[in-house]
Amino acid sequence: MKDIVVPEEFPDGPFGSPIRKDALVERKSTKWREGQRSISAYTYADKDRHDDLPRQMPGAHPLHDE
Repeated sequence: MKDIVVPEEFPDGPFGSPIRKDALVERKSTKWREGQRSISAYTYADKDRHDDLPRQMPGAHPLHDE
């Protein structure tokens, strides 16, 4: 789990904050290490357990296996 980077809910501070309002939002403050990746609420958290599993519904969107 140390290779998974959890995205911040509010990376640019509280809503409406004038702090860094003109700066781009950064996803990570340090360099990426090999094997690190960020997770999303819209993908499987543990991709290795779901590799090569077919979709259950006919006509479902294809998997984006890496």
